[in-house]
Amino acid sequence: MTCPSCNKEATGFYRYAFTLQGVSPFKSMQGYLTCQHCGVLLKVKMFKKQLWVFLFAAFIVVLSFAYKFSDYVPKFGFNIMAEVWIAIVTGLFVLFTVGMRKYSHVEKAEK
Repeated sequence: MTCPSCNKEATGFYRYAFTLQGVSPFKSMQGYLTCQHCGVLLKVKMFKKQLWVFLFAAFIVVLSFAYKFSDYVPKFGFNIMAEVWIAIVTGLFVLFTVGMRKYSHVEKAEK
């Protein structure tokens, strides 16, 4: 996402994934953040279609894995299947965070 004020990247992956980005927790849940370069308050207005397609595909992957989980436990063992589940969830979290950052449209927020 590009900051409309300074035309630089408004936030990085680690800042987007693991911090409140310079706003209160309540404001962060509402979609507000501050630009990491110029400090202007921004609001996420919408997400592009690619993010919604990813969410649908991720839902299908998780649902199909959960559906087949009990079939594969006897074959591979519970520990292996649990590790695969953790890997899938972690990978989806990373991809979701990258997608949210890449496919979001931000505008300057009114104070």
